[in-house]
Parts: sequence; structure tokens; C-alpha cells
Amino acid sequence: MAASPRQSRAAERASFIFTGTVQALKRATVPNIPLSNRTAVVRVDGVIRGSGALSHLAGHDITVQLGDRERVRPGQVATFYTEGWLFGESVAVRSLGHADVTHAAAAPMASAADPVQAKADRDLRAHVADADLIVRGRVASVALPALPAKRARGAGAAPPISEHAALWREAVIDVDQVAKGKRPSKRVTVRFPSSSDVRWAEVPKLHPGQEGFFLLHGAGGGAGYTLLHAQDVQPPGADRVIGAPGPRPARGRRQKKTG
Repeated sequence: MAASPRQSRAAERASFIFTGTVQALKRATVPNIPLSNRTAVVRVDGVIRGSGALSHLAGHDITVQLGDRERVRPGQVATFYTEGWLFGESVAVRSLGHADVTHAAAAPMASAADPVQAKADRDLRAHVADADLIVRGRVASVALPALPAKRARGAGAAPPISEHAALWREAVIDVDQVAKGKRPSKRVTVRFPSSSDVRWAEVPKLHPGQEGFFLLHGAGGGAGYTLLHAQDVQPPGADRVIGAPGPRPARGRRQKKTG
């Protein structure tokens, strides 16, 4: 059955789409939320679209704050089009709309032509336009960032580490191709958060040997670039999506002409 215009609009806007079974109304899995008929506890049966921590919620109960015109009942199975709201020991999301499904249909599915994929493609194109430097290459190494000069000499106390600390790491990328921006050198250094805290969970964690396109943000070369978005790393074959030419074929040695 084709999606209604309202469902299509909700799917385009939603960052987290899942099929779920309503467990209870006027209840929540997170504290300090005003309870009403629009507050529901829903078990996530399958994730259709979601990244980072949201992609691992299958089998968990979460809180869904319904829209003004939405109504659900315990036991109802539906596809929920939502956006993130509150994160902690549990998760609360705001619903942009939902659609009834049968138990047989309650499985993750998405075709290349559906509105969910269309939104993902638009988001990536916008993110490519926003990046300061896009390179294709290979991660050569990952290490702790060097301490500032004062800290290295022991002057001043280190700031306390909070539970949401990024835990920065520095990766050195061997650059094969520049798809956007000015090539700073044969190598570029980029900082990324290694923390798995919900604040940083969606950010890709780089590791030596990793290959692909890297969408970098910041001004200047050296350690001036950061990697902070779920879409900042794309697979090596993403030439068409990135808008970069494909890899050049290997060149053989030129043979000398003989007289």
C-alpha cells in the first residue's frame, strides 16, 4: 500500500523510524516527563532508519511523545516516524506521525526509492556542500592529541573529565585524492571524539587501515580539521554520491623509444 502524503512528509522529516508495539499509555521510560494520553511506552520491534545509539534500540522499550492528533492503543503495532528528544538510561522521542501495520509487515524495510532513502540522500548532499575538505584516502595512524605547551611543561591542572567528554583522538590520513577543497599535503590530520557517550555515539570512530571518503570541517591544515557527524565517513565506492571522479587506473612505466 502506498504511503499517504502525510506519512511521506513525516518520513522525509524523521531521523528515527521504527516499527513498534505500544506497551502502555500515560507512562514513560524516562523521569520527569508530564504524563498524558499522548505519552506512550513503545517496544521497538525493528529499526527502519536510525544511526548511532538509535540504531541499536530493537527489543527495548522507549518513550514516544505523540502529536496532538495522534491516538494509539496498547497492543497496537505501527510504524513511527520520530525525531530524538531525550537521551539517558532510556530514550524519549517525539512522533511526527505513525502508520498502522500488521505483525507480518512489522519488519525493517526500505527501498532505494522510498522517502526515507530520499531524505538520507538529500542530507548527505547538504553535508557534502557544508564540508570544508573532502579527501579519499586511508587512515595511517590514530593517537592521543599532543598536549599544549603549558600542559606539557606541567603548568596548570588538567580540566576534570565529565561523563560527556569527547575523549579526542587524532588520526593521520594518507590522501589519495581531494574531492573538495585545497589539498594541504599528502597527509591530513583530523580530530574525532572516541567517546561512546550518547552525545558522540553517532560520530564514526577511525582506526588504522580504514579507507574511504572523509568529510572534514574546519579551517587550515595540520590539526585544524575535525570529524563530528555521522556522515563524515563514506565508503571508498561513494564517488557518485560525493561527486568525485572515480579512482584513476594504475599507470604502467613508459617504454623508451628505440631508434
